[in-house]
Amino acid sequence: MLAATQINPSILQYAGDKLRDNSEFFLAAIRINPLTLQYADDKLRDNSEFFLAAIRINPLTLQYADDKLRDNREFFLAAIRIYPFALQYASDKLRDNREFFLAAIRINPFALQYADDKLKNNREFFLAAVQVNPFALQHASNEFRDDDKIVLTAVQKNHLTLQYAGDKLKNNREFILAVIQINPLALQYASNEFRDDEKIVLATVQINPSILHDKFKDDEKIVLAAVQRNGVALQYASNKLRSNKQFTLIAVQKHGKTLYYARDEFKDDKEIVLAAIQRDYSTLQYASDKLKNNEEIVLAAIRISGAALQYASDDLKNNREFILAAVQVNPFALQHASNEFRDDDKIVLTAVQKNYLTLQYAGDKLKNNREFILAVIQINPLALQYASNEFRDDEKIVLATVQKNSETLQYAGDKLRDNREFILAAIQINPFTLEHASDKFKDDEKIVLATVQKNSETLHDKFKDDEKIVLAAIQRDYSTLQYASDKLKNNEEIVLAAIWISGAALKYASDDLKNNEEIVLAAIRISGAALKYASDDLKNNREFILATVQEHFLTLQYASNECKDDEEIVLAAIQRSGFSLQYASDRLKNNKEFMLAAIQIDSLALDYASDELKDDEEIVLTAIQKHSAALGYASDKLKNNREFILAAVKKNSLVFRYISDEFKNDEEIKAATR
Repeated sequence: MLAATQINPSILQYAGDKLRDNSEFFLAAIRINPLTLQYADDKLRDNSEFFLAAIRINPLTLQYADDKLRDNREFFLAAIRIYPFALQYASDKLRDNREFFLAAIRINPFALQYADDKLKNNREFFLAAVQVNPFALQHASNEFRDDDKIVLTAVQKNHLTLQYAGDKLKNNREFILAVIQINPLALQYASNEFRDDEKIVLATVQINPSILHDKFKDDEKIVLAAVQRNGVALQYASNKLRSNKQFTLIAVQKHGKTLYYARDEFKDDKEIVLAAIQRDYSTLQYASDKLKNNEEIVLAAIRISGAALQYASDDLKNNREFILAAVQVNPFALQHASNEFRDDDKIVLTAVQKNYLTLQYAGDKLKNNREFILAVIQINPLALQYASNEFRDDEKIVLATVQKNSETLQYAGDKLRDNREFILAAIQINPFTLEHASDKFKDDEKIVLATVQKNSETLHDKFKDDEKIVLAAIQRDYSTLQYASDKLKNNEEIVLAAIWISGAALKYASDDLKNNEEIVLAAIRISGAALKYASDDLKNNREFILATVQEHFLTLQYASNECKDDEEIVLAAIQRSGFSLQYASDRLKNNKEFMLAAIQIDSLALDYASDELKDDEEIVLTAIQKHSAALGYASDKLKNNREFILAAVKKNSLVFRYISDEFKNDEEIKAATR
């Protein structure tokens, strides 16, 4: 039967149903003649797996697929992977399906040519198409190939797609500038005019110097722009430019690694090599052997990075005096010194003095030298972290570091960090050591107690509610109360202990105790200013404030405005000190009757009277009668009034010493003093 199909495939219309439904038979038959498939059973012509196998043998068999199969989305997505032109046999419904075609285009952009015209002419669809596969642009209409948004979207995905852009865009200068910002390699598909455009080429080589083409290899401005982006660009410059010392100097200043592509004569030029090193220390490796042996050149590179030592000549690397100079300009050069010099105590100490981290590069011989390590930690205790394990477990060495810096405990060996007696000894030297001790010691009451007795700032959360430890901390510093738990801040015994050291401790007490008359009075007895931290209720409590001003005149400063305007309270404060009048209300300071009473208690209170009352003869004479120095607080008008001065001298002859020279020479005034 197979042989017969080669001559006349129509013979299969007379074959039995069993044969017409045999997939193996028909796969063999279409190898002989693809027309045989038209006589296969309908069931076989609707089988997607069979047809995918058939397409692999002969794609033309797809024309005999059943209508149901022609409408099958998944089948055609698989088919175009085998035969890109399979979609010509898809149903009209499928060829009008937007999502299907986007999926197909993702697989093969050629699929687009079989889409329905309605889809092909839809701008939004085409924009989506080039996003899933930029090469779909090749099958776009002229209109879309000149659409800047569509083309830019494609170029962003793949610069090669610029070749499919329309002539209008390829000749649009602004568009080409935008394109090369996305991918400078796209320049190869721009028009000849733009490929010879200096501004465009300059913008291109600044992004990717490798695309420098022949016309501009002799253009200094463009080559330097390319070099600045990547030193490798110098190799694309013309021989004329590469032979120019000034040009090479500018080039290495823009990109140090350009020196690698410079001519040998310039690699031996001190000025050029120094300029390259200033840009990138590692370019020393490209210098001539002569300059790699030049101390000035190599030290200039080491000053930028210690790693530059690795590029120095062997002679310099083996020169002790040079290595000593190298670690002085950059201590990290020690990392690249020979083993001999990394075990040289003078060289390593010089490096460590500059930066303690360099101890890690010292040789094992020095790291295991006890006297050397003791000398190092005197320079910087943090160097302990790079000492040998033996010395990190040495009590004397670690205690010496802890004394200088508590952080060094974290670098001590496990043996010491787990030694309770050692931790206690460390805390005696530096209480902040506890912060770096293991958690078990931070929870040890005896250790914590010893710590806060040394420095109360070391109190940590676990012991903020421990009365014994908080009291010990407060004895050291009353302000530690601020770190205590809320419970202890409300404990009268604890708060009073802090207050007896400083009345200012009231600041850290609970709100309840700030409203406790007994507690606040205790604080005021230590410091009148403690009223500042009392509750507003107490500051406005007349009876309480009356009691406090009798304890300390400064309390009036922190009393409420109502209390500062209370005559009895202010007079009681003046009984303690006339200075307290400064805290009284302006009304009282300007009240004549009140001020007469005040200066009867303390005449120097006149200093805080209103300007009006300082100009009142009765007030001032009353004050002078009590104390001659009160004249100093009178108004200038009264001090310059002869009649008033005469009356004042008669009231108190001692006033004479405070009057002006003019009045001291007045015979009548002088006579009044006798």
